[in-house]
Amino acid sequence: MFKAVGFYPLYDLVVSIYRAFDLFRRFPGEEAALAKFLETIKNFEGRGRNDLREFLDFTGAAGGEGWTIDVPSEIDAIKIMTIHKAKGLGFPVVLLLLYGEKWIAPDFYIDAGEEDDGSGTPGAEGGIRVYKINKALAEADDRLKTIYESVKRKDEVNRLNTLYVALTRAEAELYVIGVKSPGARFPFDLLGEPFVSAETKPPVRRRTKEFQGRPAPAERSAGPFELPPNLRDSLNYRNRRRGELAHRILAGLEFMTGSWEEALAAAVNTVRPADAEAGLYAEIAETLARNLGGSPIAGFFGPRPGRRVMRELTFCDAQGRAFRMDRVVIDPDAVHIIDYKTGADGAGGFGSADNGVRARLEESDREQVRAYIRIVRDIFPGRAVRGILAYVDRRKWETLE
Repeated sequence: MFKAVGFYPLYDLVVSIYRAFDLFRRFPGEEAALAKFLETIKNFEGRGRNDLREFLDFTGAAGGEGWTIDVPSEIDAIKIMTIHKAKGLGFPVVLLLLYGEKWIAPDFYIDAGEEDDGSGTPGAEGGIRVYKINKALAEADDRLKTIYESVKRKDEVNRLNTLYVALTRAEAELYVIGVKSPGARFPFDLLGEPFVSAETKPPVRRRTKEFQGRPAPAERSAGPFELPPNLRDSLNYRNRRRGELAHRILAGLEFMTGSWEEALAAAVNTVRPADAEAGLYAEIAETLARNLGGSPIAGFFGPRPGRRVMRELTFCDAQGRAFRMDRVVIDPDAVHIIDYKTGADGAGGFGSADNGVRARLEESDREQVRAYIRIVRDIFPGRAVRGILAYVDRRKWETLE
């Protein structure tokens, strides 16, 4: 590849690298990024440039816009964008990050004759003048004060318009996170007292076995820019990470060869966890072995003539929407879809939820599996298709057809 530099067009060179290292197969979750990289090279070559060194310089100077990966609106994904880029768009849930702002006076002020000093005559008398004004000078002269206040007022209007855009993008839920700094009152002076924001960084706290998550906040009334406390335990990082690692371990388990402990240990070894998470991996593998061994779904991990297993594979429905299924067991006479759910005390990790909330979450899980069943029936017509909800930590198994 090094010898081909300068002889191959840049696009052809990168395609050759993709093919040599089989990147699309080795990194199945990064197709969008790999395709975007090729698209950026194509746009670069469209400018009449084809030099590798120039492209490397271009990648550092292009900024964020050139590398933005646009996600189709029907895909369930998080989009990160500036307030200006979100103008005219709407989203079911918006997390709005606001930093405190204060007006920074410009070095120079342009007077294009638009302001009237009260005499009825345009200030610049039809021409354009450039002033260097500070606050003290503005206070000493009415004419300069008019120009100074005009520029400041326009900046305030622009910031208000931007804030309005930000606060009106949410269709159902809006979460406002504020980061204050000394002397920067906007926009927190407008949001009022109910808006709570720390003025200093919170202390870093090491996560220990004693500190598994936050205690449930006390009941209190919600202010105009707040929602009631969210009790979803799955928002806790450790719980979410635990679920991710459990799925990763089970994805490495095709067929059982020996005991559950041996099979899961082998699956963990294929992941090669970092030292910091080795203990968590071992804890999860022990729980999986204890709860899956002898369970009603244990038989779907054993070999059988004509059986195929697909793990963490993405399927599309008739509308082109993508769904990733945890485990699809394909037998000559039937297909079973197993969907893992983690969390010890509730559906999806909703540990402190009451029975009504838990029931709604479990029904949402059922709807998800029913959607999987409809997709797989179209792919394997003539075979019986069943879905199994596996609440692994709770040892609860539910079959859907």
